[in-house]
Amino acid sequence: MIAKLGIVEEEADELIYWLEILEGAKLATGDKLSALSKEANEIVAMTVASIKTLRKRERGDQRSIHNLGSKIQNSMIVRKRELGDHRLIQNPKSKIQN
Repeated sequence: MIAKLGIVEEEADELIYWLEILEGAKLATGDKLSALSKEANEIVAMTVASIKTLRKRERGDQRSIHNLGSKIQNSMIVRKRELGDHRLIQNPKSKIQN
């Protein structure tokens, strides 16, 4: 999967290069060119982020792929009556991770 995403990144990056050539040679201008350039840059950014995430998962670094700033709370407080404290535990059946 990482290799395929690497190809996507290279192709999108090459597209940006050719769009810059077109703009520099004044063969294309305007809103359409800037929209294509913006779209290609977004594709590169998403692809790079996906590659980084997959590499972290391969290393087993699961902590770094969770969005700790998420406002969605996926935990429940379990009260330990014996100890009188509250412990945060993850819901193992949930597909959303906190």
